[in-house]
Amino acid sequence: MDLARWTRQAARWLAAAIAVAACTSQAQWGSVREPALGTVQSLDAHPSTPAGDAAGQDGAKASDSAETNVDSAAAKADAAPTVCAAPGDGAGCKPGGGACLDGYLAIDVDGKTVCAPDFPVWGLRPLSPGALLIAAGDGTVRDTQTQLTWQQGFSPTPLDWNGAKAYCNGLNLAGVSDWRLPTEAEQQTLIDYGKGDHAVAGAFAGTPAEWFWSAGTLQGSPGDGWLVFFGPGISYSVGVGYKNRARCVRNVGAEPQLSASARFQPHAASGTVHDLASGRTWQRDGSASGVRAWSAATAYCAKLQLDGGGWRLPDVVELLSLVNRQALAPSSDGVAFPGTPPAGYWSASLRNNSSQFAWYVDFDHGYSGSFSIDNGYHVRCVR
Repeated sequence: MDLARWTRQAARWLAAAIAVAACTSQAQWGSVREPALGTVQSLDAHPSTPAGDAAGQDGAKASDSAETNVDSAAAKADAAPTVCAAPGDGAGCKPGGGACLDGYLAIDVDGKTVCAPDFPVWGLRPLSPGALLIAAGDGTVRDTQTQLTWQQGFSPTPLDWNGAKAYCNGLNLAGVSDWRLPTEAEQQTLIDYGKGDHAVAGAFAGTPAEWFWSAGTLQGSPGDGWLVFFGPGISYSVGVGYKNRARCVRNVGAEPQLSASARFQPHAASGTVHDLASGRTWQRDGSASGVRAWSAATAYCAKLQLDGGGWRLPDVVELLSLVNRQALAPSSDGVAFPGTPPAGYWSASLRNNSSQFAWYVDFDHGYSGSFSIDNGYHVRCVR
């Protein structure tokens, strides 16, 4: 590992440790605690599921052991599926066939491949998405915006990353078996940023404050898998051998045919970028403001006169929508946003239970977390 990469690796562990530690005070968390600082790297410590909660036992196969699901999925995986065998073979496939569009992950689902979006092709979410998520009464939850159907429960035991994928591939729930592990972007749609200590949408109220695996791996580091922590709702990556929970998802509707790169329309003359997925227009230069504390970042965007003004600091969902997990240092679109510093950027979103901590997104790797508003981060404005 070269020195630059080692330095970035050490910095991201430190940032995650600080972000987790910042949320663990009794004043902020009450009786719900994140893993202690020493478990950030292992992520092995899991709070027990609340008494009387049977959410982890849904579905005929979900009540079986995780090992049974792993064996079942391994049998399915003997014949490797072909990605996009025909032109237009499923959402996210390239028009000529053969591969997924950029921004999508090729995921084995019941003997065939689904191109699952790892960016918000469905558009932006509200900070509290509960109204979009409808419990069906059969152990599943339907998302009326993304057209995804979710397992309402979760794996009965923590699993390593491959075990989590196998668990979903072997799940038979609500009469269907085409379940898979979600991408990081899909899993982030379940975060409720309006909650301060247990940031998961209400339809998933039985979810423990634990880490949940996503399907993708960190760019340039296939041994690190993405995951979401449904304590405060942060995103991170960790070694695939560590054990965490899994919640499965399935496609029930086609996503728009839009690649991650085609979504952006840069306008060099005006210094702006229009995002077709969200409808937002962004300040193209992400280094012009320098590093500022949160209040100064808010004031900077409000006063910015670029292309006629009307700018503001983006909320955390808007800012996360710019993350490109197929890039690293910076984890953003290099054509639309050239010269982006691989560093933290402020969002306008305060943590719900504190006026002293605000959400930020780290565009070195694409992580998210919250930090003291006195800290200095970069700024990219939106309108």
